[in-house]
Amino acid sequence: MKKVTIGLMLPWSGVFRNLKEAFLNGFELGMKPATEVCNVHYIREFIYMGEQKQVEEAARKLILFENADLLAGVVGSRVIPKLAPLLEQYGTPAMLSNPGGFIPTFSGISPWLFYNSLHLWHSQWAMGRWMQQRYGGEPSISMATYESGYNLHECFKLGTSASGALQVKLNVIKNYINEPDTTAFLHLLQEQHPGHAHILLSGKEGIQFRQLLATSPLRNEVPISVNPFMVEDGLYRYDSTMSDYYNAISWTYTQPNDSNRLFVERYESAYGERPDVYSLLGYESGMATAAAICAKPDGRAGIAALLRTEQPEGPRGAIRLDTQHMALPQQVYIRKPGVRAGGAEVENEIVEAVQGVTLEDPEIIQSIAMNFSGWQNPYLCV
Repeated sequence: MKKVTIGLMLPWSGVFRNLKEAFLNGFELGMKPATEVCNVHYIREFIYMGEQKQVEEAARKLILFENADLLAGVVGSRVIPKLAPLLEQYGTPAMLSNPGGFIPTFSGISPWLFYNSLHLWHSQWAMGRWMQQRYGGEPSISMATYESGYNLHECFKLGTSASGALQVKLNVIKNYINEPDTTAFLHLLQEQHPGHAHILLSGKEGIQFRQLLATSPLRNEVPISVNPFMVEDGLYRYDSTMSDYYNAISWTYTQPNDSNRLFVERYESAYGERPDVYSLLGYESGMATAAAICAKPDGRAGIAALLRTEQPEGPRGAIRLDTQHMALPQQVYIRKPGVRAGGAEVENEIVEAVQGVTLEDPEIIQSIAMNFSGWQNPYLCV
């Protein structure tokens, strides 16, 4: 059987501690059809927190020393375009994924580059639009410095504007090295008393704020929406204080379609645990790669050519990963967390499926031009 070598670049995440296993499990599951027609060999490279130098060194090693036919893994959107010259120089395709904290700016940059994402910026826009439609008034966004370096708050703000908000109050606190203290947010929300409040926190900051808000009168006075990873399935034990935290994302475990049910069944049967968002990203990337390999391509150039046309049906619908013609998920799911049946962990339920915004929207284009953040990490990879 023909040998195909895939180089996997994987970072560390303080929020998703099992990022590596989840992505690899999903990718290998998606690649199952390819293992029947060729000998698939995986080589893993740890890229720490995904800074440009570390990613470039890993990619160069995989291409030159390991002779990889394809690169895959989790890489930040600010680093991805920096790899294009290397990919083109050595004629190696790369299928790269991340949660989508940044609006992608590399459309059309290279025929060797492929991108898969949750497009969190996209769902943040939909969340802002939905909350403004539902509650109106003057909204606020509260976040730590870490979140302020991505496009999430800007897209939420643009979503509220699309539903008539004239202005949004932005509250930012510094990151904490040791124990977080988000008390300042409660004071600001009490003073501002917004029509609705969006909380963009992650990790310890998010947990601590939830605990503070649980005992505050604001809990019942101000409608709250949050970063989905403050209440994500599999990350936390369920707490009744989470029940009203609206959140939005482009894939969720309870998504009611046949392709998603098949993915969930296959994943749980293979690994004995529920898939998470990194499992999903790995699976979709593996499916697309397998479809290209099963078409018996002629070398690396053949793999790249097929990846530009293959659109297998995944849990979120048809997968199109070609960066020459960037496409977004068709729907965003507005969710509320509840308790998993028979257990004590969180399971988000879908409230409504809505449409997001496109990359051609003039305000989105302007937002890209205004963001000067130097954040290189994929979102949540800290």
